[in-house]
Amino acid sequence: MKDNKTQSAAHLPEFGPFDENGREILLSVRNVDITFGKGDNAVRAVKNASFDIYKGETFSLVGESGSGKTTIGRAVIRVNPCAAGEITYKGVRISGKIPRSLDREVIRNIQMVFQDPAASLNERATVDYIISEGLRQEDAGAHILDVNVGLPESDEKEKMKKGFAKLMREALPNAVFLGFTGTPISDRDRDTQEVFGDYIDVYDMTQAVADGATRPVYYESRVFNLNLDEKTLRLLDDEFDQLADEGATEEQINKVRHENSGLEGILCSDATIKSLCDDIVKHYEENRQYELTGKAMIVAYNKKAAVKIYHQLLAIRPEWTEKVHVVASAGNQDNPDWHDLISDKNNKEYAKLFKDDESPMKIAIVVD
Repeated sequence: MKDNKTQSAAHLPEFGPFDENGREILLSVRNVDITFGKGDNAVRAVKNASFDIYKGETFSLVGESGSGKTTIGRAVIRVNPCAAGEITYKGVRISGKIPRSLDREVIRNIQMVFQDPAASLNERATVDYIISEGLRQEDAGAHILDVNVGLPESDEKEKMKKGFAKLMREALPNAVFLGFTGTPISDRDRDTQEVFGDYIDVYDMTQAVADGATRPVYYESRVFNLNLDEKTLRLLDDEFDQLADEGATEEQINKVRHENSGLEGILCSDATIKSLCDDIVKHYEENRQYELTGKAMIVAYNKKAAVKIYHQLLAIRPEWTEKVHVVASAGNQDNPDWHDLISDKNNKEYAKLFKDDESPMKIAIVVD
């Protein structure tokens, strides 16, 4: 009769071997070496590692970053091959070449939970796919973490998003990351330079104009009368005082936008929208309509304001039905009355029309 260590292992035994103290040994790592590469380029990641894990105990393998902890763990689950030594589970050798039936048993009995599953590399993915995944998902995908904010004793918590590109940067700290972006991000939970490092080169508008890659952009400061009453003006002053007190960061401004309806009430009021649209029509017809291709863009405070601007412009100029359109991302929380104006399907069509110099669409209303 064969012992546990030499049996063909069609299945694992119910119990592992016991030591002299009567403790059952579940996993045994003996004199394990793990090497990457061959010949002169070979790198020994683990040398002569030995330990036992007993049933019912919690085993901790401690070492500095890069010492081989994860490499040993991956060898236990048969991802990394052993250059020397062996690994046994319940007395059965599971390292090296083993029967397929035993391999399935190992998979059912031993699994590895990585410190950060999303940062782990996919064994079946190419390097190109792994790198591009982080770039594709920097904004689109994010892990939401609970983090304490405020004083240490505070129970207050906020949700913080951690993008895949940031997770990849943590997973591959010594890799060289190269990013190209026209819209660098700098938020509390998203920062382009945190992921890719300092800028190597910045191609700004001045250089683009000098190269002829883009047309010059001119800014004309204009102020028009909103016809607000004293009470409304005081309310508006209070809103901006609050922004100043909070430091006026983008995050805090957005917080005020969502949590305080006063500013929205002012900017989206019928009187404000009417004054604004009267000025837009006057300025467009006198200064822009026949300049080059007559294209213009209106940036609205939010989708509600964009829709009201659209309707008011058509009230002033009913013949502008093909000239002006709202271009904004549709959302589940949108007012049902907006669905005919705001949709992703329309956005693609409007983008083509707005870029076409000969199209009747001349004015795009977008959202800040």
